[in-house]
Amino acid sequence: MFRPFRQVVELIRDLVWRSLRDLGLDIEKDNIRVEETRSRVYGDFFTTVAFSIARRIYGKNFRKHAFELAEKLAHRIDNIKPEIIDRVEAANGYVNFFLNRGEFAKFVLEGIMHERKTFGVFESGKKSIIIEHTSANPIHPLHIGHARNAFIGDCLARIHKFIGNKTSRRFYVNDCGKQVAILAYGLGKTKHIQLHNVKIDHFYGAVYSCTASLLELNRELKKLIRSIRKLRATLKSLTCGDDIHRFFVRSFIQNIALGQDGIIEKIRDFAESNNISKLKAHLQVMDTLFRASRHSLDILSNIALKWPRIYYTLSFRIDPDAEKRIKQIIKKYESGSDEKLVKDIKHMVDRVLGAFKGTLGTLGIEFDAFDWESDLIRGGLVEKIINKLMEKGYAYKDSNTRAVFLDVRKILEIFPEMREFYFDGKKHADISDIKNPVLVRKDGTTLYLARDIAYAYYKLQTLKADLSISVIGVDQKLEQKHVVLALRALGITDVLSRYKHLAYELIRLPGRKMSSRRGQYISLDEILVEAIRRAFNEVDKRYPQLNADQKFALAKEIAIGAIKYALLGQAPGKVIVFDWSRVLDFEQNSGPFIQYAHARAASILRKASWRIPRKCDLTLLKTSEEFEVIYKLSKFPEVLEEVTRTCRPDILVGYVNELAMLFNKFYQKHPVLKAENEELKKARLVLVAAFRRVIANAMKLLGIAPLYRM
Repeated sequence: MFRPFRQVVELIRDLVWRSLRDLGLDIEKDNIRVEETRSRVYGDFFTTVAFSIARRIYGKNFRKHAFELAEKLAHRIDNIKPEIIDRVEAANGYVNFFLNRGEFAKFVLEGIMHERKTFGVFESGKKSIIIEHTSANPIHPLHIGHARNAFIGDCLARIHKFIGNKTSRRFYVNDCGKQVAILAYGLGKTKHIQLHNVKIDHFYGAVYSCTASLLELNRELKKLIRSIRKLRATLKSLTCGDDIHRFFVRSFIQNIALGQDGIIEKIRDFAESNNISKLKAHLQVMDTLFRASRHSLDILSNIALKWPRIYYTLSFRIDPDAEKRIKQIIKKYESGSDEKLVKDIKHMVDRVLGAFKGTLGTLGIEFDAFDWESDLIRGGLVEKIINKLMEKGYAYKDSNTRAVFLDVRKILEIFPEMREFYFDGKKHADISDIKNPVLVRKDGTTLYLARDIAYAYYKLQTLKADLSISVIGVDQKLEQKHVVLALRALGITDVLSRYKHLAYELIRLPGRKMSSRRGQYISLDEILVEAIRRAFNEVDKRYPQLNADQKFALAKEIAIGAIKYALLGQAPGKVIVFDWSRVLDFEQNSGPFIQYAHARAASILRKASWRIPRKCDLTLLKTSEEFEVIYKLSKFPEVLEEVTRTCRPDILVGYVNELAMLFNKFYQKHPVLKAENEELKKARLVLVAAFRRVIANAMKLLGIAPLYRM
């Protein structure tokens, strides 16, 4: 495995260690820090070892001695340095190393060309890695938030597979719970509706949004009706005053029943003028309920305009006891007691998953397995996990409600080492106010936390994952902490190193609020179509010589690359504001920008008939522009290692963008095919070939197609 950057660092560390030993100074080699300089004026690498040793020996008065030791070290190393190091200098206690640019170019480029497609691979221990990502509820189409999840998980899976880890990409199918039950109920009321040429996940999404919003409004109105009844009862209790007092109160009661406009304001004025606190409290509650109902009505009116036929049908067919029926669906599906219901819901979910696969397949994303929640329940694993937690005393059944709770406080008491994890670095936080989460409802149905604990246990214990990465939104951070605590309570002592919640933030579209339940989302299909349309317009302007099919094929690859780059380019923990002008910027920091850099390199090699010199003098590559490209190429394995360590694909995105920028600077300043002489032309062709190979590998790991013509 070729790791040129690390090999140079280790070479310098060894030179420093040997020289210190010759000077009679003992230090562990691993304690010698070799770092990159911030400016080439001070060399390429430096070490501060003279400061640390002088401080250890001389205490506070170390500075003068550090300067002297640095001079001795620089002189000694300069006499024994290999060819790849040009010179070594001491400067104010620092020891600076200047690379021999020609020898460094030869070392790096020969290694890359020899490694070919495997350059970047590093020793990873051949671990078993499970990456669970996307896992969208099968009730509506994938939206742009799911895209960020999918791209992060897919990129990490590609990298782990590339470096040699046994990698499994898994989709957790959330087929249990209320949302799927609401969709199943809604579909039962819209069986006669047939929409042709509509993707099934989009149709199901419309049914779900209409059903959920109607149910929400019904809940709000029922609360409002109950509150009005309480208000009338309160008013009746106030009819014992004088005649004028009784007159107003009785008129209020009558007008409430008739729904007279402005009646609440009149009652409020009456309560204020007579200082009736009980009445004021009721009115405050009603104000809140009125606002909630109006908000639900606003949402419903938008949904009615968006999907009039579905809304119209459902508005007449929602049962008065719909909530009760949905609870029955949840219970019957979990238990498997109603075979027809199970079959219908399985079929419904399968159809949505098929639509998901179609969307993700267009984006080059695939899965090795789909793990169903219902299988964990009916297979007995969820019950086994809950019983085990209860037997160990880490879960308990409430004597009044009969619901089962996870005892978070007890777990943190028994395993104090978990407190730092739970409280984000704080070791001594107060645990007395922690609210224990519910695992099982009073009706015996499980909550998602119980199922998530079972699924995490399955991945670690049944599938024997060395590392399980779950790409799940940051809004689930607390729930995922509960999963980890439960796994520790179940006896998985190394859970903190084996189970990772990769939390990612939201994506904001200017002027749009997202809510799947309320039908307020931008589907990934819509985003993809719009990206292709915009890319096609740009391609049409830039490349009029292409025919329509060629323009479309190119626009599609550019669009996919642009979306992936935009959603991978920020750290997962940062909110992304999706801006089309930046997403499809051909000039800088975008998918099209790096695709163009690759296409430019491919064009140079194509003009040279793809004949890459096997033998040439690579030491001729000494200019600053050539050196910076080669130096950046040398760091590719280190970048991949950092990405796997931190689970941050944005680090690779940043690397590819910087590499493309450096290549463009080189290309603009130094001719390749028209170089000053034949030997320099050959050397630069090798540099271009190495660059193309590395950026192509990096782009493939991001899931972005390297284009050969643009």
